[in-house]
Amino acid sequence: MPPRKSNLNNCDECKKDVGSEDKALVCCVCEKWFHINCQRVTLEDYKFLAKSDDSIQWYCKGCRGASLKLFKMLTLVSKRQD
Repeated sequence: MPPRKSNLNNCDECKKDVGSEDKALVCCVCEKWFHINCQRVTLEDYKFLAKSDDSIQWYCKGCRGASLKLFKMLTLVSKRQD
């Protein structure tokens, strides 16, 4: 998901303000903001996400693990139904 910033958000990791000039992303699952350095997102990846449309989604570290676990469970359920 492309970054969209507002001065009213804090980074959920470092708790500092996410300003309109900061390089930050919003997680498409929890909808919390994170500075790219706090989530170890490279500048190259950030620029790619910033230029992309809404078809590319970004997950924070916390949601990434939970989403992967959910995807694996859904895949298993789908296979059992076949």
